[in-house]
Amino acid sequence: MFDNNSQDDSADAVEAQYPQVNLIRSTRNLGFGAGNNRASEQANGKYLLLLNPDTLVRNGAIETLVEYAENHPEGGAWGGVCELPDGNVDPGCRQILPGIKSRFKDLFCIASRAVAHMDRNEDFEGEVQVLSGAFIMLRTNVWRELGGFDESFKLYSEDTDLCYRMHKAGYKVLMTGKSRIIHNSGSGELDNPKQTLNMVRGAMHFYRKHYSVLGATIAGILIWLFILRQILGSYMLQPFIQSDRCISVRRRFSQIAFCPGKWWHGWQGCKL
Repeated sequence: MFDNNSQDDSADAVEAQYPQVNLIRSTRNLGFGAGNNRASEQANGKYLLLLNPDTLVRNGAIETLVEYAENHPEGGAWGGVCELPDGNVDPGCRQILPGIKSRFKDLFCIASRAVAHMDRNEDFEGEVQVLSGAFIMLRTNVWRELGGFDESFKLYSEDTDLCYRMHKAGYKVLMTGKSRIIHNSGSGELDNPKQTLNMVRGAMHFYRKHYSVLGATIAGILIWLFILRQILGSYMLQPFIQSDRCISVRRRFSQIAFCPGKWWHGWQGCKL
């Protein structure tokens, strides 16, 4: 277990209650990707499982995922379905690779077919574009071949980048609906302006890394227009819905809309 300089007593609790766990303490927060990379250095098994701390593993979920991997050796990574505490599917557990086209769809509220028809039952299985880093199992040798997470991503989109590189290297990314966990993705306060800013930084960092200067610029403009639309929409809808919700939207997105220099260059020059 790698403790990324947590500020509570969780590391002490693990050390006291589970002395058999190899606990590695960091003196500073290295970020999600770097923290997983350090922990993975201790792994020596065939598979490497990345699992968020804000998850609840259902009985048999890990065993089912391992069995699926054994039956589908063509994969380099496998994942299951993350459900929210209310029973709905967490849309982040299966994503599409970001692109200019998907940004246009977001701007004009056109749902992607891959997202609109995702993972509603246990019979779903097959190849996907991106799995969430909250629940993903990889072949250890493939993880090391790819160099793990790109540590220039301090937070968010490092899983997208990893899956993108995995596809480029010729490995399949697979998912099975028979393996399911509960992911309390709201524990990170998604309405928090700082967290939203970090999410946009991560997305822009991906475009800066994998797209041309022109492509990244177009993607950035589309992100900015989408955020601006959210803010303008909150003003238009305020007379008809709860004003607190509209104010929350503006609070969440304002610094992204009016201070684009905070995210335009991705994580370059930024700290957590």
